[in-house]
Amino acid sequence: MDTENGISFILPTRNRVAVLRRAVESCISLSSHGIDPLVIVIDGGSSDGSLDDMRTRYNGDRRVQLVSQCPESSGFMNACFLGTTLVHTKFVTFMYDDDVLSPFIATMYAPVLENRAEFVMGFGRVGPVDEVIKFRPLPDPVPADPITVLEQYFGARDLPYTAVPVSPICCLTTLDHLQEWDRRVQQFASRGFLRRHLMLGRNIGPDLMLYMTGLLRSTGGVSVCYGTVAQFSTHPDSMTVRFDALDLDIGYWLARLSVFQDIVGRGDTRLAAACGGYLLARGAAFILRGLASRKFRYVTALVGEVRGLTTSLLGARLMLPALRRAVADAVRRATRGPTLTSLLEHSSIT
Repeated sequence: MDTENGISFILPTRNRVAVLRRAVESCISLSSHGIDPLVIVIDGGSSDGSLDDMRTRYNGDRRVQLVSQCPESSGFMNACFLGTTLVHTKFVTFMYDDDVLSPFIATMYAPVLENRAEFVMGFGRVGPVDEVIKFRPLPDPVPADPITVLEQYFGARDLPYTAVPVSPICCLTTLDHLQEWDRRVQQFASRGFLRRHLMLGRNIGPDLMLYMTGLLRSTGGVSVCYGTVAQFSTHPDSMTVRFDALDLDIGYWLARLSVFQDIVGRGDTRLAAACGGYLLARGAAFILRGLASRKFRYVTALVGEVRGLTTSLLGARLMLPALRRAVADAVRRATRGPTLTSLLEHSSIT
């Protein structure tokens, strides 16, 4: 494989034979655009013939690597962690087995492949699982300040999109960043019941961490492609159907919390206070929602997380400006109405 133009797609799957081939084909079609794709299909114990179908169709195709996950270590996040050890290309991302890449996505990848950016991101659109949306040619990605983009994940709405990207298929990063992400997720998400349950058990939040850590570590800038680069499929087993809104909201809140100390460490008190205030406001709201839903174990864990956040803010002498931001955030949400889930779920362009 050409490691300079090689892109690896880590693709965990289980019992999705009806759509898996479509996802793989959308990746390997990049061969016609001067890109050398490698799709690492990690099967978590399918019983529907998925792996046999892959073996039959792609036997001898070096663009597709098939891995059978051990039953005792199966699960989506374990497959992701395994995938990071199998990548040998410089560039990499994840995809879900019901995703479909735009045939024009090479346009989004160009700044990273040409070393004009360290991290690039685009947007996705929701579509029914049994059909593929009509993709359009993509505009050229534009350079963006990584911290300006990062602030969008903490409530700012200064860029021309209606929701921030979450799904990893809408970004491209480097292997060293992916390996760093792996370590950070395992370290952060293994601490405490709520983190393990939502982030490792239900894989809510680690995808968002890929974006935020990529933005924070970027020294050569990032690029944003304002176009639809992938389709997310809706079906009864998709995350936004299977898990309730509170779980989704808290998982993504925890992802933001995971990078807060890095934000404080930058020495930008305005940014740290704004992000800390956002986390305080949303954490308090989730505690109330947890009480209303009688999810008392969630509430206990959230109180501990908010207490730790408060200690960090006090230690950095950011509590007062953070509280001002928290109040402003609460007022804005009360007057505008959108929930965090509606802003995060399936990002799109205006």
